[in-house]
Amino acid sequence: MFLYGVCRVFFILMFHIDPNNNYNLFASIAYSFGNLGFTAVIWALEKAKYKTKFFFLIALIISIITIIGTIAELLSLANVRETLLLIITLGMPVAGFFIIILYISLIRLSAGVVRKKAIYGLIGFLIFIIGIFMDGQTFLQIHTFLPSDAAAIFNFFTMNIVPLICIGGLLIFAIPQL
Repeated sequence: MFLYGVCRVFFILMFHIDPNNNYNLFASIAYSFGNLGFTAVIWALEKAKYKTKFFFLIALIISIITIIGTIAELLSLANVRETLLLIITLGMPVAGFFIIILYISLIRLSAGVVRKKAIYGLIGFLIFIIGIFMDGQTFLQIHTFLPSDAAAIFNFFTMNIVPLICIGGLLIFAIPQL
């Protein structure tokens, strides 16, 4: 989740450091850290109870492709922004789905403290995913269809409440793991 925190920092920077020229670059860097964070969670979950590394390998491949694309963009070797967005748009939900499956299996196969931590981890992760969905481009486009008063309320919600939902989910996820 630390890597996903770094991801969010780059999302903030993309709006504050010359967004006209650096938006795509900072977004790509953010997505790379986000993918690495999800990959690390999948690795930890699979390591806990499973002999296979199937889910981890798929997530790792998605992360490596995203990082290579980001480096290519950074060095101006290629303009692969649209390809990266497609991979991220498809890859992140797949990684999230893998995490949910692994948590459900861990809850089913465990007992005691491990099961309790896994339940909190799953609940926190689901709340976090809801917050991330509400922070995504598709959800944010809703304001364009709303009357101006409703759009103002929607914008307040997305700018102030949605980050709290994400933070709440991360805290529910992380605190029991300590």
